[in-house]
Amino acid sequence: MSKPIFAMLILATAISAAAQAQSQSRPSAGDGIWAGDMACRGNRVHGTANWNAKLRYDIRDGQYATSYQNPESGHKTSYNVNIDETGRFSLIGSGFRTTSYDIRLIGQIKDDKIEARGNWGIQDCTLSLKLDPIATREMLASRYAPGPQPGPAAQPGPAAQPGLARAPQAP
Repeated sequence: MSKPIFAMLILATAISAAAQAQSQSRPSAGDGIWAGDMACRGNRVHGTANWNAKLRYDIRDGQYATSYQNPESGHKTSYNVNIDETGRFSLIGSGFRTTSYDIRLIGQIKDDKIEARGNWGIQDCTLSLKLDPIATREMLASRYAPGPQPGPAAQPGPAAQPGLARAPQAP
């Protein structure tokens, strides 16, 4: 390999590493602690009732994922939350009760709030979340502070935290 090509390869590698480090050293759009409510309307034809859930998402790098299985009923729920660089919010997943169902809610961040609409199986749902500025500031400060950081402390999962819902379960 000639010296100019080798030098260009080293420079390209250094630029790539710097760009990757920069992208990991700042929060993505939507990163933070989001909390709120989901309300789903029952479906009389299929015999489902209205239900509500309190939710809290710790969005990091624009993503959050959860999965839950009720050991008694076998009911499974799994979904991913994504917030892209434009502030578009999506909650996409699936579940199984007696049959499988899809989960899809779409929304947008506006003024530190997310309003999303969609379906949880056959039920029409709305989701309203607000950014918790104090918890978000603490999370971002600990995650993106300059210099070496100690490893993350063990944190209880969302289902273990008092007052927080596990993945919502359709009735």
